[in-house]
Amino acid sequence: MSKLQLSPDALARDVGDEIVLMDLGSGKYFRLNPVGAAIWRSIGTGADPERMGEYVSRQFCVDITTASTDVAHFLAEMKSMGLLLESD
Repeated sequence: MSKLQLSPDALARDVGDEIVLMDLGSGKYFRLNPVGAAIWRSIGTGADPERMGEYVSRQFCVDITTASTDVAHFLAEMKSMGLLLESD
């Protein structure tokens, strides 16, 4: 089973309830809204995607299906940009 980890090239700073990311490799900046920021922070704590969906559902008062879909989409997007890595 693979584990998610934040890329060492992703510099993140909290700005209120959001996060600003800088990809040190490309120099691009990203702004994560409160939901994205919550998911990003949970990756840093080692949470698995299923638990992330449950947390987002509770924290942002959305149904579990929507939350889990949003988490999966976010994780896929972060992986495709190289900001999120998988390791064994």
